[in-house]
Amino acid sequence: AAVGLIWAGRNAHEFLAISRPVAASVLVVEGWLPDYAVAFAIEEFERGDYGLLITSGGPIERGAFLSEYGSHAALTAATLVRMGMDPARVVAAPADAALRNRTWASTVAVRDLLADKGMRAAAINVVSLGAHARRSLAVYR
Repeated sequence: AAVGLIWAGRNAHEFLAISRPVAASVLVVEGWLPDYAVAFAIEEFERGDYGLLITSGGPIERGAFLSEYGSHAALTAATLVRMGMDPARVVAAPADAALRNRTWASTVAVRDLLADKGMRAAAINVVSLGAHARRSLAVYR
């Protein structure tokens, strides 16, 4: 059991922090990411053959100076534009408030946004961070 725990402790991050981008036309950026990860998303967008970048995330629950944005999706979309992204290629998909399963709520918001735009993405890539990446992969899949 001890050997198993030690092995799991040493390999858990590598297992959870998965990175397997595919050829896709849509890039989704989770709205809770820090600025350095958002800057990486811009690099990924420019490197790939993406037509649209969608930001996801639920309501901003605190921080009065950010309340004008209303959601993490809108805040991250504004951040992307301030960092140099073309505003015509960035769309926010704000999710409903959720105490649990926030990733699922964000996924539903992205799906609904694509449906409203009449788009059907055969594949998407999601920019996440760390151990949350495996959860995002599972939920978006």
